[in-house]
Amino acid sequence: MIAGFAVLALAAGACTADEREDAAGADDRAEVQANYLYTMSGFSSGRLDPVGEGGEFALLLEDAPSGLVFFSDRPRREVGTVSTSQFLQEFDFVDDPPNAALAIESAGEADIAVFELTAPDYDAHAATLRFSARHLVGGEVQSEDFGSAQALLELDMLPAEFGPSALFIDSSCSFWDPRGC
Repeated sequence: MIAGFAVLALAAGACTADEREDAAGADDRAEVQANYLYTMSGFSSGRLDPVGEGGEFALLLEDAPSGLVFFSDRPRREVGTVSTSQFLQEFDFVDDPPNAALAIESAGEADIAVFELTAPDYDAHAATLRFSARHLVGGEVQSEDFGSAQALLELDMLPAEFGPSALFIDSSCSFWDPRGC
């Protein structure tokens, strides 16, 4: 079911037919603004430890992959892989911390929690990935594209420990972005 969330995440960033048509007519696709999504999957388990009050957590993900996939929306359709170490070194987690959806497998479904991520710490030898994570939203989100609703985990529903999961991180300016920002 976690893979199904990837489709929902893609649809959430999709543009309208008019926007696609306008962008497709651009002579230089490199100048067209693109949004990126970064996906990390295969975590075997994780933990959310509260840090103080107000939705701050220490997020630990175990069996962290050594790399991740990134791709951009239309019209550029850029795709690639990058090592986890390089991604965490080059991505701006300080001035422009990304939002991320943590999809947690639970009874054949995906429970989803949305966080802002900062302070990454990757241990390749132990295959662990840690972040400071601030819970952003909860409740039901309606998908106009799919005509369905997705319940996001409320702060009081976040599990302290969880099993298989995937992380979907939104775009920020990065070294592989040809805009040079």
